[in-house]
Amino acid sequence: MGTAPRRFVALVAALVFVGPVAPGYAAEGEVERAEAAVQDAQRKANAANQGLQAAEAALDDAEGAVVKGTAELKVARRRLDEAAAAVRASAVREYTSGRAATSLKSDDIVKITRSRAYLGVATGASADQVDQLRALASDLEDRERNLNKQVSNQRAKLAAFQRLEGQLASSLDRLGTELDAARRREAEAKAAAAAAVEAAEKARLEAEARAAEAARRLLEETRDREARAARPAPSAGPGPQAAPVNKGPWVCPVQGGATFTNDWGFPRSGGRRHQGNDLFAARGTPVVASVGGSYRRSANGLGGISYYLQGDDGNTYYGTHMSGYGPVGPGRVPQGAVLGFVGNSGNARGTSPHLHFEIRPGGGGPVNPYPTVSRAC
Repeated sequence: MGTAPRRFVALVAALVFVGPVAPGYAAEGEVERAEAAVQDAQRKANAANQGLQAAEAALDDAEGAVVKGTAELKVARRRLDEAAAAVRASAVREYTSGRAATSLKSDDIVKITRSRAYLGVATGASADQVDQLRALASDLEDRERNLNKQVSNQRAKLAAFQRLEGQLASSLDRLGTELDAARRREAEAKAAAAAAVEAAEKARLEAEARAAEAARRLLEETRDREARAARPAPSAGPGPQAAPVNKGPWVCPVQGGATFTNDWGFPRSGGRRHQGNDLFAARGTPVVASVGGSYRRSANGLGGISYYLQGDDGNTYYGTHMSGYGPVGPGRVPQGAVLGFVGNSGNARGTSPHLHFEIRPGGGGPVNPYPTVSRAC
């Protein structure tokens, strides 16, 4: 139909293309119910759409019937007018000739024709003319009644179409509102779940950091207690004593100083005894030459990344567990040259970063370096 409303097309499309609803977290059940409702509404919308299309087709047919009936009624009126004019002309001829005894008005022709008595009045008209005029008048009345029925039917079809369209629009508006609300609750539930996961992860990391700090402090406290109670075995070498007198200045092997205890002689795996001091510092802190001398690198499974420094003062210095070597290459190095960086390589993996440091007077066996490092570090 040319002027019938077609808003239902856009309304149905708005529902059909809402897309799938993804279930999520706490709102999963609610969103699934909303999705099921939308799918059901889609089925109903499709059915309503078909009904609406049928109503539109019926309305188109009714409008066509009215247009056709109006055209046919116009033709019937023209034929009736032509037939009435012919009868009227005959009657006028009879009247003017004096043969007609009845006075006629021009607008009474159709009414008079319906009566057989007119044959005696208008003898100039044939019986066929009179019968045709009467038949055309009756047909015109029938067509007028039929046209009125068609107009009433057209109005009823239009009302039905508009009612269906309004119902579909109301249903789609309501379902769209419900779907928007369900999606909003789903998004809120997802955000809350993500925040909970983030908070849990943050709490876990903080707990691990606290545990690591507690373990580090416990290790230091344990070493302090053991240092105070330690009694080196006879085979462990000389007890706490001053390192040989150095010739010239001497700097801490850990740049900027370190945290340490007198852990010389502490028990180690395999029945060994600790033959140096562990100097604790942040990972990556530079390890420097305490004195000038000849430097060489040494990597091994026990100590990991290590070095030897044959000092100009006649002592050999050994450091190990580093995370990497410094920029200087093997050979002659000045005091303070960066030899490496504090780490926990070798069998120290898993412990806090530190430098295991030894002093070997004259290149011989190691002695307790604590008296020396405690003055410089």
